[in-house]
Amino acid sequence: MKKKQLLASLVMLSLLQGNAYAAFNYVVTEDTEWPYVLGQAYEGKPQGNRTVMANDTLTIKNGATVYLDYQKTSYSYDISFINSYDFTNNNQPFSGDVKITGGTIELIGPATQINVGIYNEVDYSSNITLNGTNLSYKNLQVGIYAENGKTKILNNDYTKFENAQYGIAAENNAEVTVNSNNFIVNSKNSDVESTAISSEGNSKVYVRSGATLFYGNISAYDNGNINFQKDEGFDSQSVAIYSDKADAVSGESDDGNAKINFGVNSYINSQGDEIYHADKQGVRTIAAIRALRNSEITLDNAAGVYGDIIAGRGIDNS
Repeated sequence: MKKKQLLASLVMLSLLQGNAYAAFNYVVTEDTEWPYVLGQAYEGKPQGNRTVMANDTLTIKNGATVYLDYQKTSYSYDISFINSYDFTNNNQPFSGDVKITGGTIELIGPATQINVGIYNEVDYSSNITLNGTNLSYKNLQVGIYAENGKTKILNNDYTKFENAQYGIAAENNAEVTVNSNNFIVNSKNSDVESTAISSEGNSKVYVRSGATLFYGNISAYDNGNINFQKDEGFDSQSVAIYSDKADAVSGESDDGNAKINFGVNSYINSQGDEIYHADKQGVRTIAAIRALRNSEITLDNAAGVYGDIIAGRGIDNS
């Protein structure tokens, strides 16, 4: 891939407690490795150790791809590639909105290091918005980790998290929206046990996609809320969830109200390729749907459920 014809400008943004905070407005016009994108802000020299942070913008033109292979680069990077905060200002972190438009971001993570695609931090949260930007993440532990703030993936062709332990992990008061033609977490041959979506605390996750395919479970706890919503912009919508290592869809709360709503055609399978009924009285088995105490799971358009449907408190010590 080429490494030329890109522009990145350094802008000094303003003042908190007398400190000037630097933000980068990156513009990429053709396929480029991330160190070279960043390097344009450092007199043309390739740079590591900084990713997209608070107050930054990234504009990717001409359908170009910004890519980073953590296993091949000689630079070390922070835990996450897109951040709601900036920790480089003399150890005084600050938050700020992040805006990314167009093109594709392609990340390949290391097998031995914790890495996150997008991180909205609990104490330094902000609005992170990607509009028309395809995402392809491979071997990252978490695609989107939202502890607070609003994270939006809008109007793209695909959002893909491969070999991810978590596709989306939302906590506290975080709000995550994915509006993609295709939203994919893992594949049939993935070698990791995956949670495609986890919503805890008072967080909310909204999925408005054409085709959603998860090889991994989804779960809502506390007042967590997961919604697969109708969108008139798509000719058809569907969600398919395959999980043979854990309950495919589950909800539970001690004193809140965990909710999962399927407003589109839904296929849920906890049986893998086998055709059987889990007849094990007194033993907790993997279920297609498990709604435990203080949880609501609603299927407005159930196209197929393969596996047990269980409602109730569950079996202690099982």
